[in-house]
Amino acid sequence: FLLQLAALSTDNAAHADLQRAPELFEELWWLLRLVGHVVADDGRGETPMRPLQFDENNQTKIALRQIGELFIGTLCVQICENQSVKQFLSPRVVEQVVWCAARWADTHLFPEDSGGRVRNVLLQDNNLSITGAVQSPDPFEGEGGSYAAKILVGLATVAISFYDGETSLRKSASFRLLPSLTRRNAPCKAVANDPAWTTLLFSTGQAHENINGGFPSEIFCGLTESLTRAAIGIAEENDQRNAYLRYVLEPPSKVLLLAVESKKFIEHPTGESRTMGALEALRGVARASLSKQHEFSSNHFFEMLSPLTRVIENAISANSSLVISRAMKLSEILCEIFAMDEGNMQRQQRIREFTLSIVSIFAKSEPTKMTAATLTRLRDEEIKANYKCLKSLLRALTHLASAWNDDDKEKLASVVFSGLAVVIPLLTPEALLLPKLRNCYFSLLSYSMESFADIIVKNATRMSELVVDINGSAVGASDPSALFFMIISTLEFGLDNDDETVCRESLIALGALAAAELRKQKSGGGAATDSPLLMQTTQTVASFIVEGGSITADNEPRSALMVQLPLSPLGKCLRIVWKRLLFVDASGGEKNSAIVDEAADALLPLLQIENACFMSLGEETFEAAEKKGGRGVVVREALGQLTTARGLNAEVDRMNKRRFRRNLSEFVERVRGVVRSN
Repeated sequence: FLLQLAALSTDNAAHADLQRAPELFEELWWLLRLVGHVVADDGRGETPMRPLQFDENNQTKIALRQIGELFIGTLCVQICENQSVKQFLSPRVVEQVVWCAARWADTHLFPEDSGGRVRNVLLQDNNLSITGAVQSPDPFEGEGGSYAAKILVGLATVAISFYDGETSLRKSASFRLLPSLTRRNAPCKAVANDPAWTTLLFSTGQAHENINGGFPSEIFCGLTESLTRAAIGIAEENDQRNAYLRYVLEPPSKVLLLAVESKKFIEHPTGESRTMGALEALRGVARASLSKQHEFSSNHFFEMLSPLTRVIENAISANSSLVISRAMKLSEILCEIFAMDEGNMQRQQRIREFTLSIVSIFAKSEPTKMTAATLTRLRDEEIKANYKCLKSLLRALTHLASAWNDDDKEKLASVVFSGLAVVIPLLTPEALLLPKLRNCYFSLLSYSMESFADIIVKNATRMSELVVDINGSAVGASDPSALFFMIISTLEFGLDNDDETVCRESLIALGALAAAELRKQKSGGGAATDSPLLMQTTQTVASFIVEGGSITADNEPRSALMVQLPLSPLGKCLRIVWKRLLFVDASGGEKNSAIVDEAADALLPLLQIENACFMSLGEETFEAAEKKGGRGVVVREALGQLTTARGLNAEVDRMNKRRFRRNLSEFVERVRGVVRSN
């Protein structure tokens, strides 16, 4: 097969059957696809390992080696070194070669570093020494692995630099093949000091300096992420590693400084393209820094926070939505990096100031509200960029909310509340139908309530005052409690949402709020004169009550009366959760059991705070069971077991949460079959 392909690609191919070229290309495409799936493992969620069937006998081992040697030593080498082959092969075929090479490298390249020892243990290989080293040599370990890694670096370089205009091929090389060579230590050590890798490093830097534009902007992110990860393969001397990282960081940083000096640079199409490439390159370095931080790159990013803020301002002035969205993506990752650095208080304070400036700039830019009419134009660059900026801002605030300490809790809360005050007015019910945007918001809501529930309960009546000085009169100028009710309204939306993740995050947020309110009441902070906002009546609802207890002296149930029950925000949330558990979701199955567990954690403090509301819900459930066939006695017994079984008491601690989870699961299972007819 390869000989026929070579005959077509030679310079002296006048007598070759050129009509067979399309057929050969298609055969090669499917062959590579088949090989990639059969002999390799994509490794998602676990250590990539080649299928165990290939190690069961010598014939399959030999066949596997021959496939690898033929693929790497023949096809990939020809693509790298033979100019005729590069010109002759279709870009789609080369893209399939790159894809197959990435899967193969993840599974077979340096197997001792990617599950090889685990594989030998599973097979009880007798060639395993006392120290755990594999005695039988693998052709892709040691020098053989280094040789293969260098060939694959050359393949990636050809795919990125030779095929101009083939963005899909370039993205496959930069986001699949190069990461497969830099995820583990052994391949990093093999490629970091190789001349081909150095050539790739220099080419990436020169692409930023090209005034006519280098690679497409999205390619830079994958390139610099892999280049940064490979730094662990350099000798431990800090000077060499810092010099390497400096060459990765300086070219895009210089371009970014040009965008800082004047908005005219961004207004020009070439300048806009170079700025986007620089932002994507820095984002790639930042993504690599999440798993392995280098002090040099962390210091560099710390110094780039102010210029990045200025770039966003200039991009807004230049009306460049593409630059704004990429700058916000970079800001999101920087917030994640520095939020994790809990030991450095200076960086913690600086990242709060940076996030606050981003929130303020975003608010002043008058972002488009995500209405139904707007969402129909989501393919428009401006609307699409606004949507991406909103997601990035939500994620940045989530990173801050998930990393806090008691010393700066209130300062951090003011930053998060400021972001919420800007974001929530943009989130219409239509916008929350978008899964990614919805998940981002409710993840932020969950972390915010868990981190700052005590502050919200204490300052609910003046929450908006915490953000007035930052965002002007946008929120809270006339109604200091406006922000609180905006948060509660989105919480109610999440509790009643069909999406499991959104509902679970909302239940976590509700549980945190209820637990904080219960702590406040037990400590004496919830007196009647205090009139806490969470407990104030905001509406009434028709419900049942039973006067003088539920049983008469003759052991006959008292008749329930229909009244207008006053309802607080927490009481309304309690009713939503109760109705959802009994009339919407079931406790059986993996999906719904997860919701029941989170609901139990939220209901445990809620039932103590809103006891009157709980009693009315019990009566409503009893009446529903009676109408379905006189099964109210089952509901009475289940309600008693819910609040007393397994030694349950009033403490909201870990042990009681576990008890109440089991009680609630059994309660829902028993009562749903009674109150529902289907």
